[in-house]
Amino acid sequence: MADTLDLDGLLIISQKEVYEALRILSSESLFTKLFPTPPTVFAGCSISLAMKATDLKKAKEILENNGVKVLKVVYLNKNVIGEFYDCSGY
Repeated sequence: MADTLDLDGLLIISQKEVYEALRILSSESLFTKLFPTPPTVFAGCSISLAMKATDLKKAKEILENNGVKVLKVVYLNKNVIGEFYDCSGY
């Protein structure tokens, strides 16, 4: 089973569709969490869908097949927590 520390990829979508996208991906058994978008990715305040980078392509395809537009796909250098807080040790 996946762990939050395994989440090293982000999908950025319209904020009005984020909860619908989370529901869709959860119904497809993809481990996905909502996280604040790291400032290194987007300077504004937004929420992203965090998941394992290996699942990004599949998740993007699923969402687009369900009418959800993916604005950006991001592969992180660290997990989402380490990227957001820029902490060493993650």
